[in-house]
Amino acid sequence: MVSNYRRRYSAQQGKIAHERFVAACEFNKNYKTRRASRKEDIYDHIDVWVMKPNGKEYGVDVKGGNHPNTIWVEFKNVRGNDGWLYGKADYIAFDMPEEGGFSVVPREGLLKYAEENVEKT
Repeated sequence: MVSNYRRRYSAQQGKIAHERFVAACEFNKNYKTRRASRKEDIYDHIDVWVMKPNGKEYGVDVKGGNHPNTIWVEFKNVRGNDGWLYGKADYIAFDMPEEGGFSVVPREGLLKYAEENVEKT
């Protein structure tokens, strides 16, 4: 069970990471962003849509509060449903202040790696 303090802390870290990610994308004039809908956020695990210069749009789930040596992945969420690893985002963007930015990885590649290497106990 997640405490109310931890839930508020996680939400705050996620909001900060989301704002930093959007700012980083928009700093590069070639990328446009738009906020995902509440439904896309909750059910599809997409925080922001990023449009590249070729016009293709990609869903990104932004994760804050990470450390370069420890990445937490979510197989199941707090409601017992599939976690963000099984969402519809194309990419997961991990906020890594120690690294000076974001580590952006394809969600499906991370899912494959996690299913093969993480012990689910």
